This record gives sequence, C-alpha cells and structure tokens, in this order.
Amino acid sequence: MQADRQQAVERWLHYARLDLAAAELWPDVAQLPLTVVCFHAQQAAEKYIKALLVACDSDPPHTHDLVALVELLPSDLQSSLLECDLEALSFWAVEARYPTSFPEPTDEDASRVIPLARAVRDRVLAILAAIDDEPEDR
Repeated sequence: MQADRQQAVERWLHYARLDLAAAELWPDVAQLPLTVVCFHAQQAAEKYIKALLVACDSDPPHTHDLVALVELLPSDLQSSLLECDLEALSFWAVEARYPTSFPEPTDEDASRVIPLARAVRDRVLAILAAIDDEPEDR
C-alpha cells in the first residue's frame, strides 16, 4: 500500500478506535448517556469501514449507511461485513443524536451495539491484514 494511503487508513483507524473506546466506557461510567454509547458504536463501525474503503483506494462518501458503504467495497471483501447487523448500527447515526419519535436507547440497545462495532472492527482489521499480505494489484 502506498505510504500516503497507509497514513490515511491509519488516521481513520485511529478515530474509529477513539469512538469505540468512548462507547466501551459504558457501563463503567454510569452517567454516560446511552445515546452517546449507541452513537459512538455506530461511528466506530463507520470509520472502520471507511478505513477499508481508503485502503481499497476509494474516497469514502459522506453517508452513515453502513450497508451502502460496504457495498462500495470490492465484492470479495463484502461478505464477512454484511454478516454483521449493519442496519442496527446505522440506525444510531441519526437517532442517537437528535430528538425524534423513536424511544430513547435502552441498556439492551447499548449491550447490542458495542459487540456489533467490535465485530466490524475485527473483520475490517482481518481484511486489512490480508490486503497487506497481497501483492500491490488491488
């Protein structure tokens, strides 16, 4: 991978790690609003996927739709990410930030989104490791 592209990937990964760390503060930080937990879990997944898009030499679009982002990846990289419940995470990109007609997130919601964000992280990191092991043809 070219050095400038690798640097951009690392920046996306850094911000993804920060978002996941913020979400993972719950439940240890009792006063952390569940909207914050759900939003940061979604943001972590989004940034991990966008890091992968950058690694594949694609400019990530301005969207929070995780399925749409994954569908921009080369087809051979999509399947493991599409196995995650990306819709459940995408929901929190907006719903956790603005007062809407949807109810507030629950402990169950927070308990669900953090493992989903971790699954996206793990799959993206595995794909990135495989890409780094391949010849520079992608």
